[in-house]
Amino acid sequence: MATALDLIKSSLRLIRVIDAEETPSAGIANQSLFALNAFLGQLSAQTNALYQSTEISLPLTINDGEYTVGTGGDITTAITKIESAYVRDNNTDLELLVWTDSEYQSIPDKSSGGTPIAINYERGSAIRLWPIPSTAGLTLRIIALSPFSALTLQTTIAYPVEYTDYIRFGLARRLALEFGAVWGGEHETQWRECEQVVKAMNLSQTLAPATFDIPSGQSSGVWFRKVNFPS
Repeated sequence: MATALDLIKSSLRLIRVIDAEETPSAGIANQSLFALNAFLGQLSAQTNALYQSTEISLPLTINDGEYTVGTGGDITTAITKIESAYVRDNNTDLELLVWTDSEYQSIPDKSSGGTPIAINYERGSAIRLWPIPSTAGLTLRIIALSPFSALTLQTTIAYPVEYTDYIRFGLARRLALEFGAVWGGEHETQWRECEQVVKAMNLSQTLAPATFDIPSGQSSGVWFRKVNFPS
């Protein structure tokens, strides 16, 4: 699998900033990394094309069915959406239903105790379980979509092969402006072709996550969603 630096080198070669066997200087590599993170961040902010997938693990407390989310909360990771969730009892994972706010609010008795069967996320505020955990030793595991976080040069990236040229040419397009390199008509044509491929794919299906090996050991990734491209 390629690293962010591998992707950067490929983009720099496209616009002839470096030769085929050349490694960019630390300065050029870091400038390019900044551009890459800006490019991916812009996609995330403007089109919701990219999300980071994060696995969260939280020991549950008896008779406590609500856990705060955010800075200083029980769960400090920012959550955009819960994709799936499980309660681990010893070595057994019990999958939870992911309820909307209206489904959770429709429960007559929210104080019932037992082994949780459902989870609800009040966005930016709290995770709520039902029934409330009534036994010790349970652990909540959540696969959540979170706001995009920056890459390092050493971050290992595994993305759908169809996205390779889209990201590669998109970064090269930015770097050509930054380094005063030539971005010709052939480059632009290939960039637009890549864009159309991604557009067609996003219209037809939801793709699997592009995973990242983060040094801390946290499981993360970028998720590709439907993109509304500017004309």
